[in-house]
Amino acid sequence: MIDAREQEELRDRDHAWIRAFQAGDRDAFDKLYMAYLKPLSFFIRRLRPGDPQEIEDHCQEIMLAIYQALPRFVVRSSFRAFLYTVATNHLRNLKRRKNPQSLDAPLYGESTGNTLKDLLPSSHPGHADEIYQSNLMAEMERAIAALPESAREVFLLKEFQGLTFAEIAEATRQTARNAQFLKNKANLTLRDHLAKAGFNLAENPA
Repeated sequence: MIDAREQEELRDRDHAWIRAFQAGDRDAFDKLYMAYLKPLSFFIRRLRPGDPQEIEDHCQEIMLAIYQALPRFVVRSSFRAFLYTVATNHLRNLKRRKNPQSLDAPLYGESTGNTLKDLLPSSHPGHADEIYQSNLMAEMERAIAALPESAREVFLLKEFQGLTFAEIAEATRQTARNAQFLKNKANLTLRDHLAKAGFNLAENPA
């Protein structure tokens, strides 16, 4: 999870690159592109699983839309909210669905190394056991895939992309209160799903 200080640092960094781009520095967009390509790819892969080339195509289409709109971007706004607004709208227009892929992948990119395992509690006495952990990961993956799309969007944006509820609200066109409600509902649904599968966790999996 990204804390408030990190969120502010990311916002300042993004705004500096955007100002440079709007002033004519086209290389500044490349910095934005590289900073958000992996998180964006992960987000797409979880909501609309597909082969790597298909996911890359979606990323290119989204980033092209960002590039075209960036000259008119108001710098005081959240770029991450803007990015995921474009991404969410793009994905909502897609009709094809496939089976989900593994969630055992970096969440924010290679620099953090965070994976789905960071969302799982470590209090179970057998959590180090590979079989137990593998089963728990697989069940968590199924539980997330089974969430209603609106709740899954909010869950992924909050837990995997680290957006605030205000940013999620902007990206998904709803109120922050409703986004928080969907996130809490997702937490309870995931916990219930895991409990029914035999993983009686003492705390929410999110």
